[in-house]
Amino acid sequence: MKIYWQDLNSKKPDAKKVDAKQIIEALQNNEILITTTDTVPGLLANTTSHGFAALNKIKQDRQNKPYIILISDAKKLDNFVDTQQFTPQIKNLIEQCWPGPLTIIFKAKKNLPSFLKSEQDTVAIRCPNYTPLLEILKHFNGLYSTSANSSYNPAPKSINDVDDQVTAQVKYLIDDKDITEQATQASTIIDISQAGQVKIIRQGAYTKKDLEKNLGKLLD
Repeated sequence: MKIYWQDLNSKKPDAKKVDAKQIIEALQNNEILITTTDTVPGLLANTTSHGFAALNKIKQDRQNKPYIILISDAKKLDNFVDTQQFTPQIKNLIEQCWPGPLTIIFKAKKNLPSFLKSEQDTVAIRCPNYTPLLEILKHFNGLYSTSANSSYNPAPKSINDVDDQVTAQVKYLIDDKDITEQATQASTIIDISQAGQVKIIRQGAYTKKDLEKNLGKLLD
């Protein structure tokens, strides 16, 4: 697997390798990255108040919308969610669909900082099906993720589609040449924050039919 970062101060097509240590250090220092994922190219940031503010600057008008948080495995949910409240149905869904392109909106854990959750006290979490990113995520409780575009523009389908005004504001632009042409769909988002209810917020890589195999009939 070949992972590169582009020289963001040059229009030359040359690329240089960047290792996991450099990526981890950049994120720990609250730098913003753009990377290939198992869905669309995404902005990554540390889940700190500084990381949140840096993402807001790039995304511009978010209207208080929270960011998705990526985690390396379901055990990391305990940092954000009271997992003791999960039903067998939800546990099975997580087991079957993670890692994968499914974002789940949970009721946030009590006392979770405001920059990690919505005004409705919910938190959106996903475990991506992309090994290089999972390796990075092992070093964090979680990382913010959002599509690599400003709020006023469409989400890019590949690294090459990312707007220059966005790339100019990040530390690294990481492009996995082996996956770029495969991952073009955003994650499906479901909301389970209300007890006994499962609602599809956005249909993406997982279809309603896929989810209903584990959850039964869902609300649109």
